[in-house]
Amino acid sequence: MNVGIVGHVVSTGKLVNAKNAREHPEFDSHIDSYPGIECKSLLCFPIRDQSGIIGVVCLTNKVNDPYFDAMDEEMALAFSVYCGVCIVHSVVYQKMQEAHIRNSLANELVMYHMKVDDTEVDNLLQCTGFHKHPHIANLHFNIRALPLRELPCYVVKMFSDLGYDKKYNIKREKLARFVLHVKKGYRDVPYHNWLHAFSVFQWAYAALINYKLVTHGYLNDLQAFMYLIAGLIHDMDHRGTTNKFQIQGHTSLAALYSSEGSVMERHHLAQAMCVLNAQGCDLLAGLPRVEYDRAILLLRDYVLATDLSNYFNNLGEYELISRDYQKGNRLHRHVLQALLMNAADLSDQLKDWNTIKRTAAAVLTEFFKQGDLEKVRGETSLSIMDREKCFIPTLEKEFLVSCCVPLFEMLARIIPKAQPCLKVIEAHIEKWDAASYVFAEVPVSAGLSVLLSPELDNLIEQSMKERERKRLTERTETEDEAKET
Repeated sequence: MNVGIVGHVVSTGKLVNAKNAREHPEFDSHIDSYPGIECKSLLCFPIRDQSGIIGVVCLTNKVNDPYFDAMDEEMALAFSVYCGVCIVHSVVYQKMQEAHIRNSLANELVMYHMKVDDTEVDNLLQCTGFHKHPHIANLHFNIRALPLRELPCYVVKMFSDLGYDKKYNIKREKLARFVLHVKKGYRDVPYHNWLHAFSVFQWAYAALINYKLVTHGYLNDLQAFMYLIAGLIHDMDHRGTTNKFQIQGHTSLAALYSSEGSVMERHHLAQAMCVLNAQGCDLLAGLPRVEYDRAILLLRDYVLATDLSNYFNNLGEYELISRDYQKGNRLHRHVLQALLMNAADLSDQLKDWNTIKRTAAAVLTEFFKQGDLEKVRGETSLSIMDREKCFIPTLEKEFLVSCCVPLFEMLARIIPKAQPCLKVIEAHIEKWDAASYVFAEVPVSAGLSVLLSPELDNLIEQSMKERERKRLTERTETEDEAKET
């Protein structure tokens, strides 16, 4: 800033006493005066702290005097020191408040979760389970086919299968302890729980293998390694509520992170860093300092990418880059990493129809619980959060069309092997379309019960057959009319 007397004070750090302000060579009416007030005299001086100038005070039109005198200048400089001290104290106080909030959140996490003891680590390492499911590297694999108690064993095995334990000199005991800590970092909420974390991790693992992301130069080893870790930790300590809910509720998380945006995602990242910095869990300890810093930035970017508001805000840019993707372009690589992370996070939409239904039920259960809490707080909920207003088939279809289809279209442009994902999504869109006729027969408030009903699939199949019959009839009638003409 170098415009006007104010700008001159900022750049020089010296007090200016303009007895006839408008004749001063640095005067700028847009900067140095107030609307509706004629600036006659002006006293302008800097405010400093130990780092330099942090502000400027501008006094205009001294009362009962045509201009400011030497006494005023001395008082102004004394006041400047006082202002600087006050601002510094205010900043320090704010940092103390943030530290207090962080400490409260950390204590809350410690109280909520039990410490991982050596027995648990030994049990994981000595587990005699099979851990070799033939479809574990399949992009459409239903993870519910695996025993829940053995998921941590599979995580350790998948890291080892890709060789990252040896490449980054990570002992199996450390890897096992890290995985168990992360598992305990997830709350027992309907959807954003440990099972979801494993699902995202498994898809990232499968993508690395099926798309040969490292071999074909889409990612380097460190980017791939952090992609896996991000999949595992990306929703740690999720409370089953959205960023908007946290902000409107003025929660501790919102107070800590709302100024930066992506409240929950930054909290997930902070919890992950607590684990990565814990003794016996520091998977990145063997990295050189420069590579360690890169790894943390990668982890941050991967986790923040899971905030769908960031995805939608950047959708236009992502579209353009996906149409002219260049592997050597750093920005393009960053976009691909975000798309891969979103794809892993939403990979349940690529699974079989039964998984789709269970996923929808879990997500909606979280949504409706939040909606109930919002009503208690006297707030108006979005229709998707209101069990009395949410028409499930429309919600699910719109999500697939507006979010998942563009995501996997962009991914398929960059990685052609991802093209089959679109066919799976299109099939699910057709099913939700047919399901809308079934759900329309019952009250909206009963939607969740219908979704979980064992009769739903038969009714959807009947609906699809009826729609197909109507299409064939209309086509036949059109062809007959064409023949007659």
